[in-house]
Amino acid sequence: MVAETDGDAETVAFVVKIRVADGDIEYGFEGLDRDTALDLITAIMARVELERQYNEGRSKLGEALKQLIKRGEGNDHSRQNGKDARSDSQLRKDDG
Repeated sequence: MVAETDGDAETVAFVVKIRVADGDIEYGFEGLDRDTALDLITAIMARVELERQYNEGRSKLGEALKQLIKRGEGNDHSRQNGKDARSDSQLRKDDG
């Protein structure tokens, strides 16, 4: 972050570099007052953290679903004697 004076007001110029899986993303800002710059940096950091938590949660959810599917593959509740376990009325609805 670089601070510059512009008359009576002090302005700030800075570059935010965010490292992502397929490279870096850079955002450049200039001419902001110090408080606005700090608020913006805080908001960007919060957004990055939310994105990280979201991706982590999706990954955990995906793993949990895989485990449920694995458990359900050996379960007899989904099929009976090789036939679909849906009720006859549901099968008639599906057939039109």
